[in-house]
Amino acid sequence: MTKILPFALLVIAFSFSVSSTQAAKPAFGKQPNVILVITDDQGYAPVGRHGHPWIHTPHLDQMHDKSTRFTRFLVSPTCSPTRAALMSGRHPLKNGITHTILERERMALKTTTLPQVLATAGYASGIFGKWHLGDEEPYQPHKRGFGEAFIHGAGGIGQAYKCSCADAPGNKYFNPTIRHNGSFVKTNGYCTDLFFTAALGSFIFQSTTFALPKIFDERLAGFASSGKEVGWWAFAVFAVASFAQLVVGYMVDRHSVRRVFAAVAGGQAVMFAVMFNLTGMPALIVGVACMLVVFGQIPINDVLIGRIAKSEWRSRAYSARYVISFAVMATTVPAISALHGNWGFHVLFVVMAVLAALIFFAVLFLPGTKLKLK
Repeated sequence: MTKILPFALLVIAFSFSVSSTQAAKPAFGKQPNVILVITDDQGYAPVGRHGHPWIHTPHLDQMHDKSTRFTRFLVSPTCSPTRAALMSGRHPLKNGITHTILERERMALKTTTLPQVLATAGYASGIFGKWHLGDEEPYQPHKRGFGEAFIHGAGGIGQAYKCSCADAPGNKYFNPTIRHNGSFVKTNGYCTDLFFTAALGSFIFQSTTFALPKIFDERLAGFASSGKEVGWWAFAVFAVASFAQLVVGYMVDRHSVRRVFAAVAGGQAVMFAVMFNLTGMPALIVGVACMLVVFGQIPINDVLIGRIAKSEWRSRAYSARYVISFAVMATTVPAISALHGNWGFHVLFVVMAVLAALIFFAVLFLPGTKLKLK
């Protein structure tokens, strides 16, 4: 594997869906969400918590301290065999994988995968980043149990080998072509930022719109004493907030997308943080402000696709954007339920403030000039 970057990133997410009617009963009373983060070309030693004398990894150290650690998992010397073992629970040779190139990285089609097994327990699944277990259509992750797949090809962006392994021709880390559920989509921005923001923006939008009536029910007790009154207040807030799309659309036509997007994402982070424990009229006022900046992001998402995607890719890009949105929508309901049930809505606002702040920093990597329609 060519080491162009320190590591390639794979994020696999498994989210328990409350809508599954045939899910197995949880072993301990509830189903946890599962996130696997796999770094590429990184050994055991280059982590601070593992005792390296001069490499400092504070974020990995924090994950180490809070995570479940498996100390007897033995990896292979290259990535595809290791990934196949983790994906199947079997030795890579039993999955038909012996290397990373020359068709030796294709995981046998008869292999039962981790997402296929978790689906029987009611889990929805997604993979973002690197797959490298077969580039041909039958071997792709959306054919192997993943409900959502947003990946590059081969062992890294821009890599190409003889026979089967190849990413999209001429692909680069900036503005890469990504394969989304079997269709190629031209994106804009740094590859890791794209994988990152693809999920977060939809989570924030769905969380706020789903949770707002319940939030008002708890926090507007002084002047919304019935479900009917709560419904009318929620309707009024959504109606007012919808006009933010006109204002943001006007601004995007006259300024760089990065500047407007950063203002909207920064506004989301601030408003969610302010909303933490508010009740009564202050909660209503800040609630309106929250929804203004949340709805304001809608035209930005569409503008990014319309102005960046080439005409021959635009329809598929829009399709991918809505598939991601609706896929993330499925995770927000159980997530809101878990957060509210365990800690209350104030923790939900902290989570959304953090996500919005992360989007803000990711937006800083977008091109700073005004984007023109291709």
